[in-house]
Amino acid sequence: MRAGRPSGWLPALAVLLAVQPATAPAQQEAPKKDIVVRAPDGRTAQEARRFVRQVATAREGQLSRFAAPVCPLVVGLAPPSNAAIENRIRQVAAEASVKQGKPQCAANLLLVVAQDADAFVTATRRRLPGIFNDLPAAELSRALKSGPVHAWNSVEVQNEDGERISGATDEGVKILVVRRASRMFETTQQVVWRSVLVINAQALAGKTLTQLADYAAMRTLAGARPPERPGGPDTILTLFDDGPPPPAQMTDVDRGFLRGLYRTRPNGRAITETHTIVRSIVKQTQVPQ
Repeated sequence: MRAGRPSGWLPALAVLLAVQPATAPAQQEAPKKDIVVRAPDGRTAQEARRFVRQVATAREGQLSRFAAPVCPLVVGLAPPSNAAIENRIRQVAAEASVKQGKPQCAANLLLVVAQDADAFVTATRRRLPGIFNDLPAAELSRALKSGPVHAWNSVEVQNEDGERISGATDEGVKILVVRRASRMFETTQQVVWRSVLVINAQALAGKTLTQLADYAAMRTLAGARPPERPGGPDTILTLFDDGPPPPAQMTDVDRGFLRGLYRTRPNGRAITETHTIVRSIVKQTQVPQ
């Protein structure tokens, strides 16, 4: 069942973590000598739009996001580090007005730190192929691509009121009841019901728990991808990229993106709802007068 905790997948996924726990990052925060203080840079709408186009992921012409309360779970680090990252993700979610589940809620946002991320994802696909079944080809290819980070969101189509598929015809065609028609908005919405992020333990060298948590929040809550082209605004999404040192935490651009996403209309079209995110980024990065 896709409401609340998905039954069966989490215990089975945990079995695949038959490796030694990864070593937690050495420090809770970046050492002072590594902190770079950056003044707000006042992003223009054009710059913000370019950033959104690079990192946002759309399904069937719509932006996807969590609708049910988010329940993060981190595994693979020392227990205090796992808890610290979960708490930070919750803090970021609260700042963006993302609904959250109560303590001990059913996990639907999972961060796994594995000794060998590629091997873990390969084993997951072999043992639990259903976790990948609803991914479009391009997203599946990105999720399985070798590298230090693997991320994917499971998304289902719901109607404009958040109701799920109610049945199927004798031919197996799924039925989704819609109640309104509009030229401005869709009759459906793309809802994330599970998000998984797998990171290679060796890639955490030199990274802090705050950086890891903020990166995880952007990849899971926002479904954001690291920008493909250099030269854009500072973003925590570059945490595992080669190049200049990443920021010590998520930036105002990241915060603006996440807040804007959760202010969009769930049944809006990506091409129009993007403007909401752009405005949020511009507002978040305005230089105080």
